[in-house]
Amino acid sequence: MTDQSEITMGANIHIVNDNTSLDDAAVRAMRENGVAGGTTLPMIRFRQGNRWFLQGVLPINLITRQFEARSALKRASVAEVEKAANRPLLDDHVKAIAKYLVENVTSAYILPGLSVNIHTTRPLRFYTTNSDELITFGYLFLPHSASYSITDGQHRVAGARDALDKLPQGISDRFIEDGVPVMMSLENDVRQAHQDFADCSRVRPLPPALLATYDRRNPGNRMFLDLIEKCEIFRDKVESTSKTISRISPNIFTANQVKSYVKALLLRSWSGSVDQYEQDVRDLISTQDQQEAKVNELVAFTQALTEAIPVWKQIAATPKEQKAKIIDIRAGRFVCLEGEGLVILGCIGYELLNYAGDWREYVKKLGAINWQEADPMWTSSIRRVEALEDPSTGPTNVTYRKVSAYSAVSAAIENVRQAIGWRKPDPIVMSQVDAAPNEQVVDPAPKEEEVQSLSS
Repeated sequence: MTDQSEITMGANIHIVNDNTSLDDAAVRAMRENGVAGGTTLPMIRFRQGNRWFLQGVLPINLITRQFEARSALKRASVAEVEKAANRPLLDDHVKAIAKYLVENVTSAYILPGLSVNIHTTRPLRFYTTNSDELITFGYLFLPHSASYSITDGQHRVAGARDALDKLPQGISDRFIEDGVPVMMSLENDVRQAHQDFADCSRVRPLPPALLATYDRRNPGNRMFLDLIEKCEIFRDKVESTSKTISRISPNIFTANQVKSYVKALLLRSWSGSVDQYEQDVRDLISTQDQQEAKVNELVAFTQALTEAIPVWKQIAATPKEQKAKIIDIRAGRFVCLEGEGLVILGCIGYELLNYAGDWREYVKKLGAINWQEADPMWTSSIRRVEALEDPSTGPTNVTYRKVSAYSAVSAAIENVRQAIGWRKPDPIVMSQVDAAPNEQVVDPAPKEEEVQSLSS
């Protein structure tokens, strides 16, 4: 058995284990409660992996009053979502839970366990006995000043609050005394709290874009997040919870579009299943050193593009407090501010980074291209000109319809190659550089039937 009277369990809690019995532990916890004021709760301490947790049952009264959720806003940028602790609150999901509770609270219902992270101004104390067992029983004193950040279960808590407002007084008085199991973590690292949220969401999957914002176990997602964090063209300008960009949004890309850019830079492909992409990236960069080197390479390339392409440079230089100006810039209809443009730059970037002697010289030439969609480079590939004449006034209204088919994007990529004086690498030459003897070399471009829309 350990001979320490007080040991540390994470940054927020101390384990006091010099009690001769659980009765002694309970007395000491209640004594602290009498001095400081708060709540004393029986808890179980246990280990998962290399971290320790507490599990107990808390009354709905305490949960609905003190548990808080820092939810991401809809259409928030990736940076804003990373500061939040939870996905956007879904009103219809909250209403469904509240309706279920109201209808079943006097009979049989179940409210699954919650996961929260405890925040305190000083370490808490968990009173228990001295034991070498990994699962131990004891008493936790929670002061009134403690706060609880929900890791998993924000919709259940919001639904319980909503149900309380709808229940008659007598039934609500009974309902607030019901208990809900709560698993408490003691995590100061916000990224670990986000990872806990992503891991808990595997029971109810998150939208792919938001899951990518929190899940750093996938090296492709990690590079996507690092790129957004380190590149000014993306920082605070990427919507993580939306599939499209509103015309009046100061953001310029969706998370899915930036992920397609990273995918093209890494694999020269932008389609295929999420599972296949994850496996391909793991095969490409399996070690931490390889991942860091590749991130640095992609950041350097993106920063060079930002410096070379005038509209990117203008947006990157726009102060955060003047972000609304980006709306006017986007009105210029630039291909490089669209999903197709990111894929084109990603595929060209893959070729330059892997086969060009001095890729920076070609990046400078990318900056000299006319990226507005009316240019023949784009109207001959990923834009279709549609001219509509007004029968009453006569003037013709010209619009440009997006064409996202693989053949159209491939034609645009070839147009860009010609504009910068770059020739597509010969598969035979590529095989001599990349492949082992007698290894079959295949063009990494996606098949026609695999192509997905680049608008999201």
